[in-house]
Amino acid sequence: MKISKSRHFVRIKSFLLLFPLKEKKVVIFININPIIEKAFSDFKIGEKSIPIAFLSYTGKADTYLTYYTWQEQPDNFYDDENHAEIAFATIDIFSKGNFKNILKKVKSKLKEIGFTWTDNGPEDFDRETGYYHVPVNFYAENNSVLEN
Repeated sequence: MKISKSRHFVRIKSFLLLFPLKEKKVVIFININPIIEKAFSDFKIGEKSIPIAFLSYTGKADTYLTYYTWQEQPDNFYDDENHAEIAFATIDIFSKGNFKNILKKVKSKLKEIGFTWTDNGPEDFDRETGYYHVPVNFYAENNSVLEN
């Protein structure tokens, strides 16, 4: 029996067997932090800049945003493996005034950068700090990146 090999198949006499070779590694990873940081780095409502921080804000602004990822999971399964990853995250709006325009613009910005808004958490008011708070939930999905 004569066997000839090439990069993508093995030929045995007149039969052709196709199978995937492990030449390329599928790398699936999504890090939304730099995307959020860049998209919201110059976030403004009118002339007012609104800062954003990962997990916790330590500044003195009357209005600010924080964000975090609360779940990452595999997605888009075929050929016995996943080919995408989904990151679920939240941007929290904190404001000492009406936050409805901020909420509208945050959702618009998420859509602009390709993220999908899913819902808002409950609106809240903290009497100690005087901040209104609303969580804005969303997800981001990446596709496989092939790497040699």
